[in-house]
This record gives sequence, structure tokens and C-alpha cells, in this order.
Amino acid sequence: MPPSPQEARAALFSAIVLCLLGSFGILFGHAQTSRSADPPGLANYLEMIESRIPAERPAAEKFYRAQWDSDARRPLGWSNVVVSAMLIVGGLMIVGRRKNTLWWIKNSIAANLVQVAGQAYDHFRIIASLDDVPVHVVTHMQASVIVDVTLKVIVYVGALMLVLRKTVRAFLASEGPPRPA
Repeated sequence: MPPSPQEARAALFSAIVLCLLGSFGILFGHAQTSRSADPPGLANYLEMIESRIPAERPAAEKFYRAQWDSDARRPLGWSNVVVSAMLIVGGLMIVGRRKNTLWWIKNSIAANLVQVAGQAYDHFRIIASLDDVPVHVVTHMQASVIVDVTLKVIVYVGALMLVLRKTVRAFLASEGPPRPA
């Protein structure tokens, strides 16, 4: 039976969301694989910190440089590229109505969540290794990592819920072009 226009719209919207998430992840992952000596945007970041809380500039620079010098940065960047590409493939599978689409998307989102956990672990490891950083700055760094992880989990779970809607599942089970409105 052909899908209804509502099912087709819901599936297309879900596919677009997955492709956008995947594209942003690839861009971010690629930026993490750079071989430059200094992190991109370091000067702007440090100027912003200095204008708001000048006393914390040395600690912020130390943390930012430690993140950039981390041995795990480049492997995590490449893993982000791979798992984000999986999201794009999942979005394209929705449009193509492949039978194993939901399985692929569930695994893609799970892989992205594991990658987010790996990044969070690396950030916490770096924060724990910093010396001569005031306790309140360490607390703020930890809180920023927690907020970042929480937001990413919300986005990925939201994307999963979007894909698992009844209308998208009905579209995936349908055959033929959408029925006219």
C-alpha cells in the first residue's frame, strides 16, 4: 500500500534531521583531526575569556591546549567522522525505504552516544590531570562537559524518537509512491 502524504513528510523530515546531524558531526570530527600546532579559534576564545573573567585566562588556555594536545583527540575525531557518516546513511536509508533501516539507525545513534561518552571521558581525564588550576575553575570545566554531554544525549535520543514514530515506521513498511493528498 502506498504511504500517505503525512507519512512521507514525517519520513523526509526524519531523514533530513539525521543527515544534518551527520553532516555537523563530520565537520566537527574533521576539525578535531587537524594537525595544526594551535587549536582553531584559540585567540578569539582567549580574548572572550579575558574580557569576561581575566583571572581565569591562564587556566582556560591550559585546558584548551591540553585538549588539543590529547593523544585521544585525533582518534576521537576520526571516530566522530565514521559514526556521523552512519547517521547520513541512515537518513538516506529512510528515503530508500530499506528493510533494515530502523536497525541501522538505532545502531548509528548508539555508536554516536558511545563516541560522546568517549569524548567526555577524555575531557574529564584532561581536567583531572591539570595542575595549578583553582578548584572553582575545575568545577566549571566539569560542569561544562556535563552540560555538553547532556545536550548531545538529548539531541540523539530526540532523533531516535523522531525516527521511531508511527508515521515513519508506516512509511518504511509501505510500497510505491505517496498517495495524492
